[in-house]
Amino acid sequence: MEINLEGFKSHLQFEEGMDDSMLEFYLDMGKKYAKRATDDENSSVAYYIASIFWLYKVPEAEMENAFNALTPLILSEGLVVDDAKSNAKQNEMES
Repeated sequence: MEINLEGFKSHLQFEEGMDDSMLEFYLDMGKKYAKRATDDENSSVAYYIASIFWLYKVPEAEMENAFNALTPLILSEGLVVDDAKSNAKQNEMES
């Protein structure tokens, strides 16, 4: 799934008239975080992370708790990507 601003707005259930001036910034941060955490720009992880930045706006204990709650999901997404790459390499070697 492609990561884009319209998809992010849909994920947030963003309504007409709301201030969207920082959404692109939060989405870019989410994509970078997802890339570092999973070695892939995973759309669901990027949207989750960007949503936390949008919701909390400033670092605080609640943001830390939100990231801690997402850590197992982020790690599992990284493992899925690694498994897919490993399986592709193994299939290539067996061919």
